[in-house]
Amino acid sequence: MRESEPDFYMADCFDARRASCRYAGCCQVQQLLARASDTFLATLDEVTLADLVLSA
Repeated sequence: MRESEPDFYMADCFDARRASCRYAGCCQVQQLLARASDTFLATLDEVTLADLVLSA
């Protein structure tokens, strides 16, 4: 996932180039989503594409 989506952001406010929310950086929701995103990516780090391919 990290290789195929290097600009993966859970929400626009994570991308400093696109962030338009005036609360970005101090928002409790942003902090929660950052933790969720880290957990999501860490879970995906545990498997490879080869792990997901079904053997014939």
